[in-house]
Amino acid sequence: MRSKISYAVAAILGGASVGAAAAEPAAGTTEGGALEEIIVTAQKREQSIQDVPISMQALTGQALQQLNVSTFDDYIKFLPSVTTASNGPGQNEVFMRGLSAGSQASQGSGSTGAWPNVAIYLDNQSGQLPNRNLDIYAADLNRIEVLEGPQGTLFGAGAEAGVIRYITNEPKLDKVEASVKAGYGITTHGDPNTDLTAVLNVPLIPNTMALRGVIYDDHRGGYIDNVPATFTRKSTDIGIHYAQYATACSTGTPSAGACPVGSTATAFGVPPGSPSLNNNSLTARAINPVTYKGIRVEALYRFNDDWDALFTQSYQDMQSEGVFYQQPNASDGAPLQPLQVTLFNNSYDKDKFESTAWTVNGRFAALKAVYTGGYLVRNVDQIGDYTNYARGVFADYYQCYGPAYDATLTPTCFSPSAIWHNVERNTHQQHEFRLSTPDDWRVRAIAGAYWEDNKLYDQTAWLYKNVPPCTATLTQGCLTNVGPFAGTTVVNPGVQGDNTSFYQDQVRDTKQTAFFVSVDFDLIPKVLMATLGTRHFQFKNSMAGSVLSSFGCFEAGLPPCQSSFSFNLDAQNLRDTESGYKSRGNLTWHITPDVMVYYTFSQGFRPGGFNQNGGVF
Repeated sequence: MRSKISYAVAAILGGASVGAAAAEPAAGTTEGGALEEIIVTAQKREQSIQDVPISMQALTGQALQQLNVSTFDDYIKFLPSVTTASNGPGQNEVFMRGLSAGSQASQGSGSTGAWPNVAIYLDNQSGQLPNRNLDIYAADLNRIEVLEGPQGTLFGAGAEAGVIRYITNEPKLDKVEASVKAGYGITTHGDPNTDLTAVLNVPLIPNTMALRGVIYDDHRGGYIDNVPATFTRKSTDIGIHYAQYATACSTGTPSAGACPVGSTATAFGVPPGSPSLNNNSLTARAINPVTYKGIRVEALYRFNDDWDALFTQSYQDMQSEGVFYQQPNASDGAPLQPLQVTLFNNSYDKDKFESTAWTVNGRFAALKAVYTGGYLVRNVDQIGDYTNYARGVFADYYQCYGPAYDATLTPTCFSPSAIWHNVERNTHQQHEFRLSTPDDWRVRAIAGAYWEDNKLYDQTAWLYKNVPPCTATLTQGCLTNVGPFAGTTVVNPGVQGDNTSFYQDQVRDTKQTAFFVSVDFDLIPKVLMATLGTRHFQFKNSMAGSVLSSFGCFEAGLPPCQSSFSFNLDAQNLRDTESGYKSRGNLTWHITPDVMVYYTFSQGFRPGGFNQNGGVF
C-alpha cells in the first residue's frame, strides 16, 4: 500500500478560484461580462466551483469546443498541475503535483506495472490500468474535472495524487437537440486530420423519458517517419559471445573462429555469413496515424419528482499505428533527424472498451439517495518492434549458438528480427450507494458504501528466439519452446510459438469493500465551516499464472521447456489482504462573500501489488 498526505492552503479571490482561472482560458462570460458559473460535483454534491474548498480545475464542454480539444493528449496541455509519461495514445502514466507511482514501457505493464495514483472516472465509473490511461474521446461532455491532491475519502483507491473526471451530458427531457461537427486539419510535419461528431437528444415521453446519443470518428495523421536502415550485427554487441566466434585468443591466433588447443578466446566477433536485416518494405513517412471511433447512448427516465434512473452504454475503438517517439540514432549508430525512427517490424496498438453504467437518484424523506454501478470491459492488442534488443546482453543466446554449448556446432547467428506482443483484458465491476443530507442544513453529511471487482488478464510475449525450435527430428542446435505449468491459471494454455523467448500469462484480481463518511459543520453560518471525513477500506489482491523463459532451454528436448528461470505463480499462493482508514479535514473561512480561505488535510491511497523481478532475459 502506498499513501500520501497532502496539506494545502489556498485562497479564492474575486469570485473565482485560482485553479479554475488557470483551467478556464475559454470558459466564457455572460452577456454582462461576468464570469460564467461552473457547477461541479467534486465533493459528490452540486456546488459552484468557487465554493469548493479544494484545489481543482474544470474544463467545460464550451471550453473544450473553443480550445478544439478531444483527446487526453489535447487537453493535458491546458492542465498545469498534470503531466504524463507517454508511450502513445492510451499509454500514459499520469502524474499530478509531481507525485509518481513510477512508469515503465507498455510491454508487460499489466503484469508488473504499479497501479496508478491518479484515478480516472467516466462519470461515476473508474477505469485506470497500469501505464494505460483510459483515453476517452471528449465528445458531448459537460465538463472535465481535475481534483488535485489526495482524494481518498470520497473517491477511494487510485486517488492518491488526484482525480480526473469526464462528466457526460445527460439526456434532456424537455427538448429535441441535434448537432453535427466536422473538421479538417494538417498535423504539423505530418498528414491531414479529419473528424466528425454527431449528437442527438430526443424526448420519448416529454418530461419523463429521453434518449441522448453521440457518435464520433476522428482520424489523426501521423508525423513520425520510418527511414531506410539496415541492422547488421557488430562485434561490439554485448551478447555476441554466445556465437562463440573467437577473434582473439590467450595464446596463438584463431582459425575459422576457433582458438588453438589449450588456448581460450579473449574476444568474440560476428560469424561470417550472419544475416542482416533491412526495413525497405516498411519505410514510409507519417507512420503513426491514430483513429478514434465510438458511440455513447444514454437513457434517462423520471419516475416522479424525487426518483429517476440513468442508463449509459458506451463503446470506443482506438487504433494507432507505428510509434510515438523519435530515435536519436539509427540501429547502426548513425544520427537521425527529428521525428525519425528505424523500425524493422510493423507496430500497432488496438485499444477498445465498452462500458455499461447506471445511476439511480432518489429520496428517503429528507435524505438524498444515489446508487451507481458499472461494468467496464477493455481489450488491448499491441505489437512493437524489438529488433534493437539484439544489441543487448542476452539476445544472442536466442539468436546465435556455438561449440561451447555443443561441440558439433559451428558458430552461427540467425536473423536479429524481433517483436513484442501484448494482449490485455480488463473487466471492472463496481457499485456505490450513498446518502446525503440537504445542502441547506447547518450540519451536512454524506455517507456511503463501495464494492468493486477489478480483474486484469495480461499476456505478453517477447519474440526474439530465432534459433530453430527443438523437435523430434531436430535435437541439436535448437531451443525448446516454452509452455505454461500444468494446472496454472492461464488464458493461453498451449505451447508457445517458435519465436517466443519470454512469456507472461498472468491474472491480477483486486476486490475492494469500503465505507465512507464526510461531515460539514457550519461553525458560523455562511462564514466558517469545518469538514471531517474518513474512509475504511479492505483490499483482497491476488496474482496467478505463469512466467516462462526459454533461457536454459537450449537442446532441452521436446516442449514444453520449464527452466529454472520460469515460475509457477499459482504455486506461490500470491494473495494479500490490506485494510485501513484514509481521512480528510478542512477548515473554510468566507472572509467576505467574494473572498474565501481554506486549509485542507487529506490522505489518498492506491492498491498494493506483488513485487516482481521483471528479469533481463
